[in-house]
Amino acid sequence: MDLKRILFLAFAYRASANMLQTSVPLYARYTLKLSDGATSILVTLSNVIAVFSFLLLISFRRDLKKRCAFAFS
Repeated sequence: MDLKRILFLAFAYRASANMLQTSVPLYARYTLKLSDGATSILVTLSNVIAVFSFLLLISFRRDLKKRCAFAFS
């Protein structure tokens, strides 16, 4: 994976994390008309997905470092 793709993924993660924290509760509450409990469950699930995507990004970064170290050694 090249550096441009990693930077794009990092930017996308940060933007999506900000969006999740603001948009998902509003959408769930007012558009879907969910109760407080259902809204909190949906927000929790979206935050868990965001954490797993961040962990995936870290693993991609680690793989890239290994490839660069191998290529330049």
